[in-house]
Amino acid sequence: MDPEEQTDIGATRLSKDSRSNFPGLCLVQAARRRELLILNGNIEGDRPGEYTHFSKAGGSVIDYILISRFAHSFIRKFQVGHNTLSDHLPLILELAGRPFDYSIAEPQYIPSVNLDIPAPNRLKWSPILNENLTLLLQSVELKLIRSAIVSGNSVAAIMERFKLLLERLKPHLTTVIHSSATKRAKDGASWFDLECRQTRRQMRTAYRRYRKSGTALLLNAYIYLRRSYKQLLRRKKLEAERAAWHRLVKASHEKDTTCFWRTISGLLDQERTNSICTVEPMEWLRHFQSLFYDQEAQHYKLCIQLEDLPHWPAVTAKEVENLIAQLKNNKAPGNDYIPAELLKSNIGWWAPLLASLFSWIDSTGLLPDGWTEAIIIPIYKKGPRTDPASYRPISLLPIPSKLYAKHLYTKLTSWLETEAILAEEQAGFRQGRSTIDHCFTLAYLIDKYAKKSRGVLYAAFIDLKAAFDSIPRVRLWDKLSTSSIDKRLLFLISCLYKDTVLHVRTSLNGHLIGPVPVSKGVKQGCILAPVLFNIYINDMVNCLSSPDFHAPKLADKAISVLLYADDAILLSRTRIGLNRLIGEFSAYCRREQLAINYQKTKIMVFARKHRQYSWRMDNQTIEQVKAFKYLGIVFQSTGSWDVHQKCAKEKAAQSIKMLSRFFYTKGGRYIPAALEVFQAKPLAQLLYGAQIWTGNHCSSLETVQSKFLRQILGVPSCVPNAALRLEACLPSVETRTWQRTFNYWLRLNLNPPGLLPLVMQDPHKSKWFKTVHQKLLTCGLHSQSLLSMGLIKAKSLIGQRLKDIERQNNLTILKKLCPWYTYFPPSHFDSPASYLSKLTIPKYRRAFTLARWDVLPSAVLEGRYQKTPFEKRLCPCGDGNTETVSHVLLSCPLYKDLRNEIITPLILSNPGRSPDITLYFLLSDTDSQITEKVARYIERAAKLRATI
Repeated sequence: MDPEEQTDIGATRLSKDSRSNFPGLCLVQAARRRELLILNGNIEGDRPGEYTHFSKAGGSVIDYILISRFAHSFIRKFQVGHNTLSDHLPLILELAGRPFDYSIAEPQYIPSVNLDIPAPNRLKWSPILNENLTLLLQSVELKLIRSAIVSGNSVAAIMERFKLLLERLKPHLTTVIHSSATKRAKDGASWFDLECRQTRRQMRTAYRRYRKSGTALLLNAYIYLRRSYKQLLRRKKLEAERAAWHRLVKASHEKDTTCFWRTISGLLDQERTNSICTVEPMEWLRHFQSLFYDQEAQHYKLCIQLEDLPHWPAVTAKEVENLIAQLKNNKAPGNDYIPAELLKSNIGWWAPLLASLFSWIDSTGLLPDGWTEAIIIPIYKKGPRTDPASYRPISLLPIPSKLYAKHLYTKLTSWLETEAILAEEQAGFRQGRSTIDHCFTLAYLIDKYAKKSRGVLYAAFIDLKAAFDSIPRVRLWDKLSTSSIDKRLLFLISCLYKDTVLHVRTSLNGHLIGPVPVSKGVKQGCILAPVLFNIYINDMVNCLSSPDFHAPKLADKAISVLLYADDAILLSRTRIGLNRLIGEFSAYCRREQLAINYQKTKIMVFARKHRQYSWRMDNQTIEQVKAFKYLGIVFQSTGSWDVHQKCAKEKAAQSIKMLSRFFYTKGGRYIPAALEVFQAKPLAQLLYGAQIWTGNHCSSLETVQSKFLRQILGVPSCVPNAALRLEACLPSVETRTWQRTFNYWLRLNLNPPGLLPLVMQDPHKSKWFKTVHQKLLTCGLHSQSLLSMGLIKAKSLIGQRLKDIERQNNLTILKKLCPWYTYFPPSHFDSPASYLSKLTIPKYRRAFTLARWDVLPSAVLEGRYQKTPFEKRLCPCGDGNTETVSHVLLSCPLYKDLRNEIITPLILSNPGRSPDITLYFLLSDTDSQITEKVARYIERAAKLRATI
């Protein structure tokens, strides 16, 4: 617009922007016709008219305020403000007039009294906190405390020094949050750090200096700082997106579900406000007393004399280092506030200290203060919020005490495995055994007994109420006392369980109520708990081994029960046998003070045809079902896997939905990380149990992977699934399933622990074994040669063979779609296409993807949906050629100027090529600079095509 355009009231409007254009002239004409006044440059506070927009080209005036000429006298103030969030500056206008009455009714506040005393909250672990604590550990005082513990000769003195050490560290690990304190407002996103604030401050200072002097030199300095500030924000945001993906990938691989969902929801750095419980403190006390208090155990004393116990060697620093290395990060500490990260980052400082402390505990059984205390955090599940039963109690124990428990756990499991104490029917929390092993055993028994003509297998899936929390400790110590366990080990485990108490955290400020004495159940959060539970119910197998139960057999061994910790299945070949089993199991639970959840206990009759019966247990009706989820796998009474695969698809689809939202919103559309998370989380959910149902039953699952790839790549449905997999370097679901199946078959043949050797020795060969052998032959693999070469080599050979077969099948499908795709060497398909990570701008990346598969918005794409013959899918340029990607890139006259600018120089650098070779040269993604230029050309050409 002209800098001195005359208004209708005779004032001269000034402007620092000397450029004019057609839209500006139209604006002036419209203002004149409607008798409007342009305020920019026409009011004292904005003379000459300041720039309202800054871009790469410099400053300009493109934002205006227009008012009626009759309102001119009401103007108090008009000026151009400053804004760092947008390239457009705010226009500030104040008008004079009669004030409005904004008074509203006084809000009614309900007075509340908070009697909670603020308790220390632990500081979030960070590199700065790590550095400060490392320096603190090197202080003279703490070095002296450490030296006293390492070289101490009195257990009382060592315990006192360890207590003093924790007291010195506590102020540096905690902070007190007062309810009256006000929080400083954050600068928006968490990635907006000190560097961003300092740069913004410099930019604002430069703008004020420019406004004060108005010189061109200061204007250029401001524009430079503004451009640098924008670049800094883009870099910080990109780093934050990559960090979020890193946390997501890490949580997926570590199976940290809480961190995964908090990250993917964008809530990782936000406070949790939904964990406030509304249960009265006394209700919590009564609830946990009813759960964990046992009058008999309070007065029970283990009859062991310390001087009669066998001698143990001193704990070494190397052993403690190994224990510390196994700790997981991001785990909440107990009442001492010592996080695992502090021990791991200063392992050389802590290992000798804890080795000395553990040695004294081994020899005396005396524990540091606080090791028998647990902090309970109630996490809401479902039901009334005022009912304590609606919350899941999460127990926090001191990290050093958990390390010591792991020290005892190693000795306990060594004794159990060396002397074969536990029954093979128990697979829970045992090394070398998994949930898949029990599911495979169950599937094998179903195939053996229920798949034959008129065959049947009866199964009762038992659910125990709070099994870990209900076992009486007196009975547990009695069972261990009569076993061959090392008596010092038994004595030390009982010391960890002596005089245990819990405190309940009832508010966000960390207030605790209690203590509540705990004399029943194993300690939640303790690594010893599941092993002690397995020992407690170990005699169950013998109680259920009578021939009257008509149990199914594996290699002449009767299998009447399968146990995975507290998950139990009772098995019988007859209805009478299962009724007897149910009765005996109920009697065992009464003797051992275990409670059965009758509502969740189900019965299934496996048979080719459905058979319905009525069942009762302790005068309670037990429901017979057609499908039941056992250890994550849904079994059907007919032996089919349809329901399981449907559930797996729904679960994976839910994760993919959240992952896609994260990808398009907070994830910056970063494809490599999205692919990695997809494989670690949704694909793992989809393929759970694939070893059992083999690759012959996964055709319906392939759509889940294809749909996700189509979403993130942004390609239409006409692109073959094979193209998507090659682009992302992902094998098909079928290939993954067969690879898992073959690997499990290898494991079965290499003498695994548990019941699997009995499966291999059993004379019956299930359909699973026959299918696997047939598929091996189809792939050109021979079982004997695979087993003779060892596990690692066999897995490698199987993986490479399946990969080669799928690649050949995919390329066969793509020959007609993209003939030039066959020019790629085999090594090209060993990783995802490089442009997926190097083309960081999503619109360019998608344009390049569409070009590679000839699915640009064109007559060719429209013709696919309208079923137009290929030769009639003509380009609108009028030269009679079909609108293929080759035509768009190499010859279409519509894009002549654009082609001469970008594509022609690339072609001239390598002349004499055929059109197919030239197309391969442009789309092969072998040179990132060529790829970027082609992507820009395609994106700009698509915009031009949309206007035709």
